[in-house]
Amino acid sequence: MYIAHDFNQANIDWTNSTVKLNHPYCKKTANKLLKVVTESSLEQLVHEPTRKDSILDIILTNNTSIVRRVSTEGGVSDHSIVMAGLNLRTQRKRIPKRKVYIRSKAPGHEKGHQRFCTGVF
Repeated sequence: MYIAHDFNQANIDWTNSTVKLNHPYCKKTANKLLKVVTESSLEQLVHEPTRKDSILDIILTNNTSIVRRVSTEGGVSDHSIVMAGLNLRTQRKRIPKRKVYIRSKAPGHEKGHQRFCTGVF
């Protein structure tokens, strides 16, 4: 699972996975988000501030091996852009190889022989 979103939870300290006590944002919402993250065994991967000194835009995953790197760059708004390199491969359904016979190259199909075509229609 991979979730990337602007959660706007400036009152969460993602380093310790705790709610900041003296912060004007809603503590109830922050606690609910932390509870979901913990109960779902998710890990938050953004470690640099995305707006001023807060990490608001986060990436959550339960499989850290799919994420190569996470970085932030200056954005066009008041938030930084979060970029993640992912290790993803599509899974293709393997189609088994089958034999295809070319009539003109089949054994016994020399000039004048029509063994493979007689009576089969």
